[in-house]
Amino acid sequence: VIYYSNTAAMRFGLAPLPEALLVGLMAAVFYGAYDLCGARFLWWTWHDTDAGIFRRLGGAPVGSTMWILTYNAWCNLLLRWALRGGNGEVESLVRGWSFVSAKLSDAAAAKIQRGVQHLDHLQRYLRSSSIAVVIGFVCCACTPLFMITLGQFSALS
Repeated sequence: VIYYSNTAAMRFGLAPLPEALLVGLMAAVFYGAYDLCGARFLWWTWHDTDAGIFRRLGGAPVGSTMWILTYNAWCNLLLRWALRGGNGEVESLVRGWSFVSAKLSDAAAAKIQRGVQHLDHLQRYLRSSSIAVVIGFVCCACTPLFMITLGQFSALS
């Protein structure tokens, strides 16, 4: 699912964020048929008492669809970020948010600046690394970001 949704979305030539969102939607559509068939043919079952999968869409938990959507979107976004040029990209993005940094103390702004420099350094390192290192990074970083994102969704719902 990850490969097909990434490959299909890349063909649209979108900017990184819209491409990641499209990847998430496409992965949810591609996985949806599998998810629905799995419940119907009893390849797996879910407990009705689990709050995380209580709500269903066509017999499949909405949580399962959200997992596929967010995980694949993060995976694409991290992969694209890791493979781009890495010439101060994060730093220039944060510099564009000057209205936020104007309200921060000098110590907080310095910490953010150090964090941004580390991210730019990581991006340059990943760009010069082998694809195996990039895929390893994406796999390791994607799950915590996914968990944070779904945590925010559940807190807002």
